[in-house]
Amino acid sequence: MTRAFPHAIDPFTIRPARPADLAACAEIQHVALDGYLAPFGQQLVGWQPEAMIRLFEHLLATDPARFVVAERAAVPVGFASAWVRGGLWFLAFLFVLPAEQGRGLGTRLLDELLPRPDERAPDGEGLILAVATDSLQPISNALYGHYGMVPRMPVFLMKGAVRSPDAFPPLPPDVAVTPFASIDDATAQPPGMRLLADVTSALDREVLGFVRPADHRFLAADRHGYLVTDEDGEPLGYGYVRDDGRIGPVAAMWPGLVPAIIGLLVRSTSPAGGSFSLLVPGAAGDAFVACLAAGLRLTEAPTLMAWDRPFADFSRYTPINNAIP
Repeated sequence: MTRAFPHAIDPFTIRPARPADLAACAEIQHVALDGYLAPFGQQLVGWQPEAMIRLFEHLLATDPARFVVAERAAVPVGFASAWVRGGLWFLAFLFVLPAEQGRGLGTRLLDELLPRPDERAPDGEGLILAVATDSLQPISNALYGHYGMVPRMPVFLMKGAVRSPDAFPPLPPDVAVTPFASIDDATAQPPGMRLLADVTSALDREVLGFVRPADHRFLAADRHGYLVTDEDGEPLGYGYVRDDGRIGPVAAMWPGLVPAIIGLLVRSTSPAGGSFSLLVPGAAGDAFVACLAAGLRLTEAPTLMAWDRPFADFSRYTPINNAIP
């Protein structure tokens, strides 16, 4: 779908994104982030465009109709991406170059992606609307609030060396820990073990309210995943960690198990420099306290998770990133 909008100089055109656009989208995001951090005396550090492009590729592959680019004079100046899993519509990205801001383009991009009136959840209800938005962005927060996506919960980025690993509680006795890589093959299942997709879907349905096998395939490409089960093979939780120390997501059947799984992931990985990082929702108090006691620290202003209706139990979950909770 392509729409042309009036502009003081030239019309904006919003069109579906293509793979060739993704590098330009990463640059737009980079410039926009630098633009709003500068007034606070901050700057973007550790920018990894290749990682962002890989994430864009995943979103474009899974929800191509919900990834759009805005052009002026055939030059990309903004983009937005959303996805739907089960009954949840989530705005992953919305960025506009600083020189093009204040002209309503952000609202136009958002309107392009919002669910149609006839789009329904599997239970027949309207889709839940949600977004993770930066707490330093009052204009964006107000825009999303107009659509009912009101900031409800902070999500904190925690980083640092784990100086006190014993701050993470041990896993319960009589549980089994199985690397995801060893349960990809149905013929290799121990008694009672389900296929990976079935196991993660069962946990996601319980904790998040929706399933997302495609996202787990994306995660498995560059992360090590671990499944925690009870003595009967029933799933209790899962967690992912990258070789660079990035932890998440973590899902568990009860809140106190989340920090125990984080401890499992910390002990399974030796990142260069010894530093770990993860996103911890304010609702996950057990994990928050354990991470601080282990030596991790808050490094920046929190993200705000906003929604028009609740969709997940964040006391039992830590997100992947701000684009895919």
